[in-house]
Amino acid sequence: MVGLPSHRGRKRGCGWLAENRGGIEVALDTYNSLLVFGELILFSAVALYSIDYFKKDVKPPLVLLLLVHAGLLGAFISRDLFNFYIFMEIASVSAFSLVGFSGGKEALKAAYKYLMLSLLASYFFVFSIGIIYLKTGYLNLELISQSPPLYPEVEVAVAVAFTSLLLKAGIFPLHTWLPDAHANAPSPVSALLSGAVVKAPGLRHGAPLALPSPPPGERQKCLIVLAFSSMFFGVGVMLLERDIKRFLAYSTVSQMGYVLLGIATLNPMGAVYYAFAHMLFKGGLFLAAGVLVDKFKTRKLEKLSYRGDPPILMVSILTLSLAIGGIWPFVGSPAKAALLKGLPYGKELFYVAGLGTLISFTKLNYYLMRGKRRRYGFTVLPSLIMALAALFAGGISLGGAPQRQWMPVCSWGGSGAIPSA
Repeated sequence: MVGLPSHRGRKRGCGWLAENRGGIEVALDTYNSLLVFGELILFSAVALYSIDYFKKDVKPPLVLLLLVHAGLLGAFISRDLFNFYIFMEIASVSAFSLVGFSGGKEALKAAYKYLMLSLLASYFFVFSIGIIYLKTGYLNLELISQSPPLYPEVEVAVAVAFTSLLLKAGIFPLHTWLPDAHANAPSPVSALLSGAVVKAPGLRHGAPLALPSPPPGERQKCLIVLAFSSMFFGVGVMLLERDIKRFLAYSTVSQMGYVLLGIATLNPMGAVYYAFAHMLFKGGLFLAAGVLVDKFKTRKLEKLSYRGDPPILMVSILTLSLAIGGIWPFVGSPAKAALLKGLPYGKELFYVAGLGTLISFTKLNYYLMRGKRRRYGFTVLPSLIMALAALFAGGISLGGAPQRQWMPVCSWGGSGAIPSA
């Protein structure tokens, strides 16, 4: 481990190993490096799309998008609870503003609802952090997870923190803010919200908070039931939904169930790999939907068509639909296979949920295949980039779940002393 020494560090090899790791610590490991990589791909495509989308007043939304970007990167690499919370709130507060950026009545209502529920979750999360610190003396995630058997109060605090993060991640039945926020936000914002923002609270080094995972037993069974409930609820609403952006928003509710399933089955690599895959195909689908909504000035499926010359948009949506359905050789296939490896039971339900997703996106493409051919401009390129990324990522095998490997770490001691060179 290479990094900055703390005042109580001892030298080892070419770097330093801090004995006191109670302060600020950031790190890239096997898990969060994949999330960071996916977020960088998604943000690049969103930024490219935003240049044309916000061309009348580009500076304010781009500043807010950069704040979301910075907050997400910070949340993914933070290894102490307080800084994880700070970075997550930077991303969330910027996202509230972006959801209501259009100024429309529905957008402002959605932004207010998102704000209120997210702040409620944040209050409970901070309260839980206080209890954890009071009882363990640590904010560092790894030190907390390695602490002696938890106090009952800490177990309750972890449960409250876990629930608050599930609300921020949009897991059923705590999803009520998500469809309105994702559907009414500007299209590039919808892509970033669905592709990356909901992942920040849901994952920390493969599990929420990286605190002790629920042991096999009743708690694990409850989480598995909750995951499948989110998966099937989202698919059920998608089959009935005729608004393309709400269709994709409810798909996110369903897909986050897959991520929770990886966490519940103690399969961190499966959860992270599926979150990475979801960043690619759902971000691309929202960007493609934005092109259609901007062109036809409606979100009704029966009035939209992706037929064009050249057929770039059609190819992109078809590719991304196959990817989210788990069809080989796209990224969704190995991602779902990674989740199946850790699933102790319920594989039949897993396959049924996957079939439901395929049927839902077959419905989407059935509607979009009709209508006259149109000409689409430069804005089709970001969705094509995401489609190609989904295809390329599907061809790269991650193999078995890798061991935890640490990359360069910056660490400051918990006493507040300034590290020496």
